[in-house]
Amino acid sequence: AEQGARVIQFPTIDVRPLAEYAPVREAIGGLGQYQWLLFTSANGVRYFWEQLEVLGLDARALGGLKVAAVGSATAKALRAKGIIPDFIPESYVAESMAAGLLAKCAKPEGMRMLLARASKARDVLPDELAKHGVRVDVLPVYETHVSDARKEEIQGLIEEGRVDCIT
Repeated sequence: AEQGARVIQFPTIDVRPLAEYAPVREAIGGLGQYQWLLFTSANGVRYFWEQLEVLGLDARALGGLKVAAVGSATAKALRAKGIIPDFIPESYVAESMAAGLLAKCAKPEGMRMLLARASKARDVLPDELAKHGVRVDVLPVYETHVSDARKEEIQGLIEEGRVDCIT
């Protein structure tokens, strides 16, 4: 847009809350058993934090944990909540996050990490950490669904030849 392009944003997923948050509240109650809390999206921060607040808690509940953010947007969401991430990988993908966390932990075997994420996501991060003896508890905090919003509008623009580039 800054270079003069007409940018049309077309989200392909809808982010929605879970139907039931009892498991999230239970995990929050057990934060003391973990060494790390991992976030792979700003949405994960948002929905996790909503449940912290439902329980009457704030950033102090994370006092004994190290916190990792997969990228700059996730780190920004954490900073807005008063948390400065202990780790942000150089490349904002699960593979880089796993490698970086393993490098940061002198003895990863036996460590416990809580991964707050979408209900459907790649298992690269927990699988890679588990290969090195890390116990990763995956905690779904939100859902993603395929979005149909603006589908016909966008399809029409493409069919009319009014779209030059799709990323």
